[in-house]
Amino acid sequence: MATIADRRIERAKREVSIALAINALNAKQVYSIRQAAKLFNVPASTLCDRFTGKRKENKVSK
Repeated sequence: MATIADRRIERAKREVSIALAINALNAKQVYSIRQAAKLFNVPASTLCDRFTGKRKENKVSK
């Protein structure tokens, strides 16, 4: 069973991956949301929502 600390670490890693994917899209290093999702191992639907502004970044508590 994962501890609370483990879940926080995983959530933080996921948020970093999403932020990196969005940065790559903005910098035109990656040309599609699906390609960025695959490269950064994040769900395409989440990346699409974040990139288009439908959902904001989740805050990771310490």
